[in-house]
Amino acid sequence: MEALNLVLTSAFANNRLTVPERHLKDQVAAWTAAHAGEFLEDLAAWIAVPSVSRPELAAPGAPFGPDVNIMLATAGATAARYGLGVEFHDGYAVSVLGPEVPAAAGPSLGDIALVCHLDVVPAGDGWAQDPFTLRRVGDVLVGRGVFDNKGAALTALYVLRAAADLKLPLRHRLRLVLGGSEETAGMPDIRYYAAHAPLPRVSLVADGPFGANYAQQGMAMVDVDLPVGERLATLAAGGAPNAIPGLAQVVLPARPGLAGLADWADFLGHAIQAAAGRLGFDPAWFAAVPADAPSPGGVLVTVEGVAGHSSLPANARNPIPGLAAVLLEAGLLDDPTDIATAQVLATMLSPDGSGIGMGEPVEGNLPLTMNGVIWPRDPGKPDQAGWTGRAPLEGEPPYLRMRIDFRYPKHLTGPQLAEAVAAAIKPAGGQVVGLEDEPGFDSGRDGRLVRTLQQAFNDLVGVDYEPFAMGGGTHARLLPRAVSFGPDFWYLPEAAATVAGATSAPGAAPGAGGAHAVDEAVPYNHLLAAQQIYAVALTRLDTVLAATPPGGELEP
Repeated sequence: MEALNLVLTSAFANNRLTVPERHLKDQVAAWTAAHAGEFLEDLAAWIAVPSVSRPELAAPGAPFGPDVNIMLATAGATAARYGLGVEFHDGYAVSVLGPEVPAAAGPSLGDIALVCHLDVVPAGDGWAQDPFTLRRVGDVLVGRGVFDNKGAALTALYVLRAAADLKLPLRHRLRLVLGGSEETAGMPDIRYYAAHAPLPRVSLVADGPFGANYAQQGMAMVDVDLPVGERLATLAAGGAPNAIPGLAQVVLPARPGLAGLADWADFLGHAIQAAAGRLGFDPAWFAAVPADAPSPGGVLVTVEGVAGHSSLPANARNPIPGLAAVLLEAGLLDDPTDIATAQVLATMLSPDGSGIGMGEPVEGNLPLTMNGVIWPRDPGKPDQAGWTGRAPLEGEPPYLRMRIDFRYPKHLTGPQLAEAVAAAIKPAGGQVVGLEDEPGFDSGRDGRLVRTLQQAFNDLVGVDYEPFAMGGGTHARLLPRAVSFGPDFWYLPEAAATVAGATSAPGAAPGAGGAHAVDEAVPYNHLLAAQQIYAVALTRLDTVLAATPPGGELEP
């Protein structure tokens, strides 16, 4: 623990803080080091809950299914154990309340909120070990949710705990709001909270990188039905649409004339890997093995992708286009319906939108990103989008449901993207069957809230960064006077270097470690050091708000 204490107390040595702020930073560093072991134990308990939001499993008081409900209860119990107040919001969220404003400081001026979420995207395939068991690999923590967003949520809870223990002289009560369904379309958790609970004066959404994020891309989910024949009927890839799939697969039924299933698998393996090589893909990504399920007598064909967050496709790879292209190249599709749909899948899912003719960048705008996942039809059972599968009607061909996640710049709209998708899938007889659209927001990079937080970060780290815009979507877009602010350092490598520690687990595979990726990871020191940033920023923000005339809120 001595080495950890040294790291925390030496972090941000080149700061430009006032003398009282330096004292506060050192106090928080010492407190954090003293409680680092408890932090690790609490995080392990949180990671152990596979809290994927499942609205199709809703029950009274549990709108996002049983696992999210368990997670909200677990977080509430953690807070209560440390003497913090807890309020539950009908299964949509839980609030953790910091200490009341002491009477000697005068009347409370309202709440300053930290906002996080406790749901996670599905783990997916390819993890080195159990994704819901927290691992520490050197200075790096690994587990689903450790980066997005449970590690941040526990960091924020510990900020409230430190504020209580250190008796920070704040005029506002700190409130931590923990949502249960941020990773699903529409973010219904915080929508419910905003409509039914007291709104804070300002909110800091701890679900992204430092410093202050003032603008986010528009978000559109486009649902598509694609007709398929016998060979593509089992095609599946991915879970949550905001996570780039790490694997795509299809079960190809055996062809007559072969001696057995092993011969068919061997034939397919050679044909697919040869086709992959001709197309410039790595043949090692592709495999073919006998499959007992879901189609006895078939061969499971798989292709590896690189999982990642849909808004950050540069270091990820969606495997759907590669699988479709290789099946076509290898001559393994003979049904005209399968061929037409495979041609669409091989070309349209470009990560920059160029496959649907929408990839042209516009100066001053963030680029468009595009990701697709495919869920096989299971009659009578709802899928991850809450859509209930049904058997094809008489005379109707089988079909697949594809959900496409767009993060789009301000010169585009959700309906425009849906129209472009409709044109791209028309040759295969596909149709757009749903659109969920959340326009982007831009609160202005020069607002007092943004500037106060950015300056606090700059002064603590000793840098001169500007506020930034990003493609990721957070709760900040749905709350008044809200800014996304930390706790990650990946956006600012120079800042990360000031708190030491690797940014991924030693030996991690390429593309692993990020939000929504396999072997999701975060440096332990980064979560702990972020507590110092929040303490200084919240203290400054409290002072600025206290000087704001009644009724004159900070513009975000």
